[in-house]
Amino acid sequence: MAGLLTSLESLTVRLLRVPPRPEFPAGSEDFAKVFRAARGFLIYRMFQTAINQVSFLIAILFFIGIPLGMARGLGEERETVAFLLSILPYLIFAFYFVQLPFSFLRAWLDYRMRWYIITSRSLRIREGIVTVHEKTLTYANIQNMSIQQGPVQRWLGISDLQVRTAGGGGGGPEAEGGDVTGAMHTGYFRGVDNAEEIRNIIASQLRKRKAPGLGEAEPAPEEPTPGESTPQPDLAARLSAAADRLLAATGHQTGESPRPQP
Repeated sequence: MAGLLTSLESLTVRLLRVPPRPEFPAGSEDFAKVFRAARGFLIYRMFQTAINQVSFLIAILFFIGIPLGMARGLGEERETVAFLLSILPYLIFAFYFVQLPFSFLRAWLDYRMRWYIITSRSLRIREGIVTVHEKTLTYANIQNMSIQQGPVQRWLGISDLQVRTAGGGGGGPEAEGGDVTGAMHTGYFRGVDNAEEIRNIIASQLRKRKAPGLGEAEPAPEEPTPGESTPQPDLAARLSAAADRLLAATGHQTGESPRPQP
């Protein structure tokens, strides 16, 4: 099963021209660490998909008698409509079994196409394959980090790390478990088995520095204006010492005025 999903993944990535991995943010030369979703997240997504598919099948079985009853009630005078209604359940079942493997492939790709990158200046989160979503958060804007874990996640040993930045609203699709595109000021490290470690790494980098801004380079030291001499803090002391040596050479002590010659 895993081999088939891997082959379908490679085919899908080639067809949709998805980059194999995200680029590192600017200024990540000194420190960069990559994290992926844990294996338990794949089990979690497959479990969610199975529940959804069973619910879909139950709904089909519950409502499948409606078109059949309508077809029998029309009688022979409307044979064409009755025929279409009678084959509608078979079409619905065919659609269900056709989409079934693709729903599990989507869950597999949701697990495989997640990238979490931590650098010395920012965080980058990328997910998705049909529509690729990528978000970069700088340390200068991070306000809060929290770990979320439901009962099933706790059983699988995974959790979600939420990183909220300045300007992030309270509610929104992502607050209810949506994707990275839900709240524009919130990022999620979903399905990781080392959320505490990731939070500690981010906190350590946050203590070291505050990033100057998204995509900005480090501020360069100010250059002196052309024609303007660079001030030297010990220039006055050197001039005073030179004056003292000059007065000593002429036979006068520092601080005494020369006496007039008779």
